[in-house]
Amino acid sequence: MWTFWEYQQAEHGVLVRWVQDFEMKPQSPVDDAAMLQGIRPSCACRPRKPSVERATSRVAN
Repeated sequence: MWTFWEYQQAEHGVLVRWVQDFEMKPQSPVDDAAMLQGIRPSCACRPRKPSVERATSRVAN
């Protein structure tokens, strides 16, 4: 899995974009769509607060 976090200063705060990308191996018993259905309900809907606070302080400084 590849994870990418992007922080961008905005007028009223910081925009946070979090991308998770993955690709199942061809020999896997499930395909990409099935895996996405399995991980979507359990993935974090928002990043952990300390991570965001650290990033926003770097952007602000």
